Amino acid sequence: MYHRVAKPRFDPWGLCVSPDNFTAQMTMLKSHRHVMSVDDLVTALAAGDVPKFAAAVTFDDGYADNAIIAKPVLEELQIPATFFLTSKSIGEGQFWWDELAALVLAFPDAVDFEVEIGGQPAEVKWGAQAAIPPDLPGWRAEHGGKDPQRRAYLNLWAILQQSEPDPRTMAMAELRARLGRLDENCPSPADLPMSETMVRNLASPMIRPGGHGQTHIPLAGAPAERQLAEISGGRADITALTSGFEPTGFAYPHGSVDENARRHVIEAGYSWAAVTDDLPVNPRAFDRYALPRIGVGNWTADMLRRKLR
Repeated sequence: MYHRVAKPRFDPWGLCVSPDNFTAQMTMLKSHRHVMSVDDLVTALAAGDVPKFAAAVTFDDGYADNAIIAKPVLEELQIPATFFLTSKSIGEGQFWWDELAALVLAFPDAVDFEVEIGGQPAEVKWGAQAAIPPDLPGWRAEHGGKDPQRRAYLNLWAILQQSEPDPRTMAMAELRARLGRLDENCPSPADLPMSETMVRNLASPMIRPGGHGQTHIPLAGAPAERQLAEISGGRADITALTSGFEPTGFAYPHGSVDENARRHVIEAGYSWAAVTDDLPVNPRAFDRYALPRIGVGNWTADMLRRKLR
């Protein structure tokens, strides 16, 4: 499971693999694994005939760097992959979690205000920082809030992650107005979601688009009609943008799934779905609508090989 092929200033959730490490990882996979598409893997699982050392590659969210950097590497090495797309983010600005990190973690001045997110107040308060802490580029959310600024970021993320899209958009607009600095927070094109043109040109013999909802909300516990709109609506969006390429696979945003979401995925016409459990697939006891995936970090090829062993 990949998200980005990039070297950003901050990576709180460990979503990024550098271009050099990614190329080395894919070269290793090509040499030491039987790499196949998830569609072919699911067919093999159902037939009880999975090749030895089988592996499949997926990307979540739909970042532009997937099309700009990852796709050429995959096609050159003849490695199939599924790119799960958040359909309403296509052609839009930064994903909210990336913009939140850029706004909050690098802000130099002291702040003290509240922002309302869907009726829930969130405190935005920290002191001035003379310089970006040297450990910040390597800091991950799992390390916890080591200072008020990081604690504020984690608190805002937790509330925004559970918020409906409209209140989230309003809250991000307020944070942007209060914390935005155009000279520092302007993302590069590769940091954005894919453009419509990228999505139109995405499908190839090696690359298959997949569904990832419309707005990347956690699906577990969401109203049934909302789940249906996210899952079926996202599939229809991608089919329209790719001129009729119907995605066969779905990845639950944040790995969040319940029985209703699973049922809607099946009813929408998906053949399989992926979760975020950091496990291999068990060929003798697999669930095609809850395929686990090993999350890949910014590792050397040898580190990935040891992980797979």
